[in-house]
Amino acid sequence: MTHLIEPNRPRNQRVYSLTVALEIALLECDELGLEAERVEFDGRLRPRIIVADNHITRRLLREGKAQCYGTDVRGGLRQHLIQMRLRDCNIIWKTEFLTH
Repeated sequence: MTHLIEPNRPRNQRVYSLTVALEIALLECDELGLEAERVEFDGRLRPRIIVADNHITRRLLREGKAQCYGTDVRGGLRQHLIQMRLRDCNIIWKTEFLTH
């Protein structure tokens, strides 16, 4: 016999809901063809799923489903920082290509 257990304490409820959102967002990333490289999640802020740059991420940016939020220059190479939201998670990647 299984019981559905949900946390009673407010902080535990918040972490639990973010964990569920993270799981669903990872499944949606997979359906979109996005490859997760890692997850950043401290239980307080919105989880971040870092994905690999590919033709699908560039299409999402081109279609306006993702936005550029900054740049990073390392070794003379400029990379654009891109993000979009799935569920209650930020999906983030870096790209050298920026199409408006």
